[in-house]
Amino acid sequence: MFRDPLSSTYDILAWGNFSAAHVTQVDTATIHALPAHVQTIVDRRWDEALARATEEGRRLFNALVYRLDDLRVHDGRMHISYGRTCYRDYAMTRGTCAAKPWANNPDPIGSAVIASTTDGFIPLGRRSRSADVNPGRYFTFGGFFDPEDVNESGNADIFQCAAREWKEETGLMISPDNLSLISVVYDLVHPHPEIGFFTRLQQSRKEISKSDWAAELDDLIFLQEDKLVDFARANADEFVDSLLGAIEAFGLSTMGDQKL
Repeated sequence: MFRDPLSSTYDILAWGNFSAAHVTQVDTATIHALPAHVQTIVDRRWDEALARATEEGRRLFNALVYRLDDLRVHDGRMHISYGRTCYRDYAMTRGTCAAKPWANNPDPIGSAVIASTTDGFIPLGRRSRSADVNPGRYFTFGGFFDPEDVNESGNADIFQCAAREWKEETGLMISPDNLSLISVVYDLVHPHPEIGFFTRLQQSRKEISKSDWAAELDDLIFLQEDKLVDFARANADEFVDSLLGAIEAFGLSTMGDQKL
């Protein structure tokens, strides 16, 4: 398969066009533990980070999140296994993590939603310049996958995570059934996996521009759907690295025989 990577800062672990019905998700409930000597360092760094955040008037808190334990694609289905880690362990070790998945890294799972409006535009935001990670870079909408993201059966569901993040960051509802999983990307700069989604919205560009996006982003622009890949290629150093991988997968899907 021919690939034209947008950057060398990510690896695409899997790509395609998977509905929720074609993704098997298993929560192993396995807790990822750091080596004892590393955990001691992490605890000290976290206490220092909390003190700095308090002095600067910033919020900083730990939270349990799902991590990627295993990933397989077979016969048109994706199989994902989840374990557990926490934001503290990731934030305090990401500068020293190996740039590869499933080693000893915490590997919390992130999500990103590429959405197309009824008139064919994709909203693209600038992260806050005060953000701890990737300040001022282009991103869409998404965040970490945490234990509140479960389906009606009470099982861990990354589609629920993407839908929740979209609602929190725009104020608009989106059904998990309208999401297609298009990529699993490993961020080599801030080592962790991110799962990318595509959806076709029921709102126009004008309606999205009037949503509550300003609570999370400093700016919002709109690109014609067929211009997204070229724009990302021309401005790759201004993008969140994992999003570049999702955009590459989006391009592969829309230009190949798996048209979304």
